[in-house]
Amino acid sequence: MADEQQVGFNADIRPIFAEHCVACHGGVKQAGGLSFAYRDNVFAGGDSGQPAVVPHDLEASYLLERVTDPDPDSRMPPAEHGPPLSAAEIARLKQWIAAGAKWETPWAFMPPRATPLPDVQNRVWGLVPLDRYVLARLESAGLSPSPPAERIEWLRRVSFDLVGLPPSEAEVATFIADQQPDAFERVVDRLLASPHFGERWASVWLDLARYADTTGYERDPHRDVWPYRDWVIHAFNADMPYDQFTIKQLAGDLIESPTIDDRLATAFHRNTQTNVEGGTDDEEFRIAAVIDRVNTTWQVWQATTFGCVQCHSHPYDPIRHDEYYQFMALFDDSKDSDVDEEYPLLRVPLEQADFDRAANLERRRSQLFRQQHSLVRPLAEDGEQWHNLAIDAANSTRSTRLRIQRQHDADGTSATEVLAEGTISTGSKFTLESPLPDDLRQITALRIDALVRDAESARRISEIGFVLSRLKVEILPAGDGPPVEFEFKQAFSDEAEPLLDPADSLRDEPSGWASYTRQWRPHYAVFLLDKAVVIPSGSRLRITLAHDRATVGDAALVIGRSRYAISPNDAWLQLQKSTAFVAAQQELTELKQLTEKIPSISIPVMAELPADQARATFVFTRGLWLDKAAEVRPDTPDILPPLPAGSVHDRLTLARWLVSAENPLTARVMVNRLWEQLFGTGIVETAEDFGTSGTLPSHPELLDYLALRFQHEHGWSLKKLLRELVLSTTYRQSARATPANVAADPQNRLLSRGPRL
Repeated sequence: MADEQQVGFNADIRPIFAEHCVACHGGVKQAGGLSFAYRDNVFAGGDSGQPAVVPHDLEASYLLERVTDPDPDSRMPPAEHGPPLSAAEIARLKQWIAAGAKWETPWAFMPPRATPLPDVQNRVWGLVPLDRYVLARLESAGLSPSPPAERIEWLRRVSFDLVGLPPSEAEVATFIADQQPDAFERVVDRLLASPHFGERWASVWLDLARYADTTGYERDPHRDVWPYRDWVIHAFNADMPYDQFTIKQLAGDLIESPTIDDRLATAFHRNTQTNVEGGTDDEEFRIAAVIDRVNTTWQVWQATTFGCVQCHSHPYDPIRHDEYYQFMALFDDSKDSDVDEEYPLLRVPLEQADFDRAANLERRRSQLFRQQHSLVRPLAEDGEQWHNLAIDAANSTRSTRLRIQRQHDADGTSATEVLAEGTISTGSKFTLESPLPDDLRQITALRIDALVRDAESARRISEIGFVLSRLKVEILPAGDGPPVEFEFKQAFSDEAEPLLDPADSLRDEPSGWASYTRQWRPHYAVFLLDKAVVIPSGSRLRITLAHDRATVGDAALVIGRSRYAISPNDAWLQLQKSTAFVAAQQELTELKQLTEKIPSISIPVMAELPADQARATFVFTRGLWLDKAAEVRPDTPDILPPLPAGSVHDRLTLARWLVSAENPLTARVMVNRLWEQLFGTGIVETAEDFGTSGTLPSHPELLDYLALRFQHEHGWSLKKLLRELVLSTTYRQSARATPANVAADPQNRLLSRGPRL
């Protein structure tokens, strides 16, 4: 029996649990209330209350009794789930328990550790420290490294690896003739400076980004997103530090004063598919896109099979079901919603020289929108000025039916509401009429409130939204006089920068004020007259609302529940005549014209909903989006370091957390990815899975050494790290393999020879 100290939990015990136990006692199924994924559960025991493991006590550890039971009917694991534990596995369990049953966090979730360079016998082999780690492992296995590759072999290898192209005849001749000591270094520096470097490494990244010039699903129509591809190429060629490369792609839109480049980078997570097939539900596929972003983020930066946790706790690693949705909440407030127009869109100039100018114009437009909104909102939300309309007649075209009801609110007020019911049709035009208050002499503004039918239900599963394509308001004088139509001049909504312009409701446009295409909270819009309309005695008001839009799934986008109010307040007229308001309107018109003069292409990017419009995120029972359980707040799993205390939990905080010194995975994963590209197999062979179900690293100390070096000495520079790798003696070895070498190291996991790709 080996010495007890040689038995480690991660190296020796966790693999036993993963192979024999967690299928029935893991994160998915916890038979008898027992899970071997969680320490506390193993030591406390399951439903029986009998601890599976009692440190230092073999007789009290029920686990040993069950795995050594001579009766195959009661022995664990059951015969139908696999063979019994081997004598060696049982011996390791006993050693571990006798030594105190120390439980370790899975290796990948522990921070990388700096270790002294290992001692080696062959002290003349190796050019850089990483070679020492490789040689020490070879010597421990009784192997020797291979001799250096022929110069032309190395040149061909490094050319393909760094730029994806073979060396030219001239480059071969120059290198063969160059006998200077730094000849290899100059070749590498030339390749790293080549514009083809960015193209070669972008091809790797774009696969991870699930890049495509089409939207996916059914017809798979075209999507303009190629500027993002070019951004990736430029980022690699410029050797953008990997931490900034990460932050910009996950949250470039949330950086203070983002540039066009910053916002363009966020197209990484707009490469999700958009379903434009008829009959589909925009909310279902919005959620599918959010889930894809969650899973891709974990796969790309953490090499963790986090997608398992969507339906249940992780089968092998200590990540719980609700933690998936806490993380999902970090992505759930993006503005996109599976619409065929791919909103939100960014106008990207075709010429790089126009980027700064376009960004400044867009930034100024945004400032003016928010400035105007700040002027309108206090007036719009001043309840004292609004006079609710007592709608007494409501009709709709087509099959849509309208019902009028009196609603009493919790604050004691009441208002007349109009509800759309029955088979609601696309193109429905509502015609509403209301008497006007006798004491009202003029109208300066109209307010429409679009409410959800069921507030609590809509928070969980959003309702079908609306688009008000055309608004028409008329005074109906008493007697036989002709109707007098209002001439509205401005329209604003509760959103400072809505996706669709509310003012389009005043023109013959298919768009207009909207909650497009879903609604989970109340919205309002105010429509302003530039001069007051006098109300003749005994007159009535007629409001006509046209709804000409539908979802891709053919659901009619009509206002399902609404209230109407008018204001006689002269403040609306004064606001529109104020110097600040007029100047802002004029400047917005000029900015729009200047922006449209810049040749550009519109591509989908990430954008965040304002805090007051945030969605609520819930746990999906068994991963089903229609079956929602407890509400959760944005957070990260407990197995990893927490987000910074006091921080806003959003995508920017998440991106910075991923590349923080405290995150144990990000640097390891990228180092392993580069190693895999150069050597054919990663230090962790399962490059997409660093968890318990993946393989252990062949050289754990080397992986940690390179991860720490990548972050600190190299400052997240991919070019510096690649330079170090391809100039190492390990990489320069000949790819020729002797029979003895192949027999001892068939897959070259110990790196006893050079890569053969």
